Amino acid sequence: MKTNTRPRVTPSFVVACAALVLAAITGVATAAPLISGRDIAKNAITTKHIKDKAVQTADLAPKTRKALQGRKGPAGRDGVSGYQVVTGDSAASEGTEDWIHVDVACPEGKKALGSSVTWVYVGNDAYSPAVLYRSPSTATLNATATGYSFRGSPLWDDFVLRGSVTCATVR
Repeated sequence: MKTNTRPRVTPSFVVACAALVLAAITGVATAAPLISGRDIAKNAITTKHIKDKAVQTADLAPKTRKALQGRKGPAGRDGVSGYQVVTGDSAASEGTEDWIHVDVACPEGKKALGSSVTWVYVGNDAYSPAVLYRSPSTATLNATATGYSFRGSPLWDDFVLRGSVTCATVR
């Protein structure tokens, strides 16, 4: 017995294929113009329905953008400007037990922000100029915060106490 291996095309198969093709071609294209903003109920779309970063500022109505800006706050402080380093030297030491000092002040209108102090050799021999770090010294901010008073005791003769103050205008 011989069997027929050729598939039969029935009218229902043709109708099913035509419907599938029609749905594939027009299904997406016709859905978009059918729904508009008027068709969506008020408060039906919430944040859980919107993908993160999908809505940009340009997508918002001008009135909404203005409402998001808020009020302008007060102006901030000007801050610090006009940095300047001022240095001053004491008289040269004449003995290792002398306590010498130097006052270094900022120019008028500026405040002292910080300081440093160094011992510097001012003698006339082969070691000049040398910097000495191990001698004791102190720096004290003055009462108006416009300079420092430096004080120290050198270990050898012919050293000066060099104070440096960082100054700036503070508003």
